[in-house]
Amino acid sequence: MSRISSPHIVHGLVIASAVSVTDLPGHEGLYVAAASGSLKAIDTQTGRTIALEQISEVRGFGLTQKQADLDSLKKAGEGISLSFIDLASKRRESRES
Repeated sequence: MSRISSPHIVHGLVIASAVSVTDLPGHEGLYVAAASGSLKAIDTQTGRTIALEQISEVRGFGLTQKQADLDSLKKAGEGISLSFIDLASKRRESRES
């Protein structure tokens, strides 16, 4: 009989996001959208928010409104600061040691 064991997770993080996209007036023949919201890293053991980043009016452009919406979301994702990532990972590592 063979057994497959799954890794045991002692501690983890949940990354929660709330982002909205707003269509803005066009500019020079392009569609424009803005993404806003927040990103949180939550310690699953304590339920505390250990890192928070606000996303504020990240603009995207496109030849269609859908392209503009997706561009604003892409730029918002690319703009997540390294400090948010570092803080979330360091807090998690310190709790595991």
